[in-house]
Amino acid sequence: LSSVGDECQDADECVYARNESFAWGHNCHVPGGACSNTNGSFTCSCALGWYGDGLNCTSLCGDGYNTADEGCDDGGVAAGDGCDAECNAEAGYACTQTLQNSTCNDVNECALGTHNCNTVANCSN
Repeated sequence: LSSVGDECQDADECVYARNESFAWGHNCHVPGGACSNTNGSFTCSCALGWYGDGLNCTSLCGDGYNTADEGCDDGGVAAGDGCDAECNAEAGYACTQTLQNSTCNDVNECALGTHNCNTVANCSN
């Protein structure tokens, strides 16, 4: 709270993360934490796709929510669908970055000319 004349006004701690410059800011986890301002204080929670108490948030590969620390998340951890068990695009695939259920598509290296076939060989994707 800060005072203006005889009145106290709420300072929004969610505007700044707590660090050397802003000792009064929030200490919600970054990335993944969500700060909510309350009168005279704040609360932390984990954002969609993150799990924890707001002070510590982790993502879960395979839950279908693509977070900042995942290259893709298609809602599973099976190999061969373009998004691997560590939520990275598998070799030969390109994945869209959407909030929910990434879509991974096969990249046609033959059509793109990025294959490593011998010049006298036929390229097959």
